[in-house]
Amino acid sequence: MNPGTLSHRKRVLVIGAGGLVGLNFTRDFGEHFEIVGAGRVETESLEDLMAGQYDALVFLAQSSTYRQTPFQADLLNVNVGLVREVLERSVGRIPRIILFSSGSVYRASDRALDEDAPLDDQTDNPYVITKIASEMIARSFASYFDSVTIIRPFFIFGKEQRPEMLISRVAGKIRRGEPIEIGCDGGLAFNPIYVKDTSRAIANLISDAPAGLSYRNLFGPETLRFEDVVSLLSSAMGTPAKLRHTGDPLKTIIGASLHDLPEWAYGLNQALVETTGIAESCQFTQSPGRIQKSPLEGTPA
Repeated sequence: MNPGTLSHRKRVLVIGAGGLVGLNFTRDFGEHFEIVGAGRVETESLEDLMAGQYDALVFLAQSSTYRQTPFQADLLNVNVGLVREVLERSVGRIPRIILFSSGSVYRASDRALDEDAPLDDQTDNPYVITKIASEMIARSFASYFDSVTIIRPFFIFGKEQRPEMLISRVAGKIRRGEPIEIGCDGGLAFNPIYVKDTSRAIANLISDAPAGLSYRNLFGPETLRFEDVVSLLSSAMGTPAKLRHTGDPLKTIIGASLHDLPEWAYGLNQALVETTGIAESCQFTQSPGRIQKSPLEGTPA
């Protein structure tokens, strides 16, 4: 359903509105929905924030310590504790829940991963542990809501992406002339999704979510090798990349789905990647003006 055709503007609470997805969703769909956005909120702030009625809750909050080891308290507090607290306070107030998890919850496989693929429940990775735990919490609350949709995204990228994220890190290495290691057969095979398509997926679920508990993988329309992404970034930045080929075995993290997916507005062919997608990540590592902007940039998906 097109959110613009709704008879009334749905009221949506977004927890984690200051991150990559939250910023883009609020900007792209602020005219279609009445969005109440909050960053990472503390427990004592939730009572006032959730005092009113909402049509949907979108939980995007993410601990900034997700890459740190050993297990950080903030990771547990945000990715697990805050999820439980928000869901508890949503009972009887918000009928529709959209919780962002991660495609990293799946067990490693050389095959594409659909929603029935086994979870990596034996991992010692703190981030993955908390994401699986948050899904279990959401499942335990599902009977209290009309709809609970757990989203497992694969490599979201785009403008406002944090510098430590994969594509931004690669752009930084290209700019600084640092070597980039590439494994066998072009390295990691993956299908990243552009953030504006992620925003559109959220809008679709707010407007027309499946009843009960469901899981949805979120991934881009084209599978790339890591070396392809490095080449696209290098071309977009006008700076050659220094590659160091290793003997590391090919790794695949490819999303798939058991469900029909919409046709995304932004494909990952080279022209669109350079003008509307991956090139935007270079803005963290490029001086202004180096990248030619496409007329499509900034257009709501």
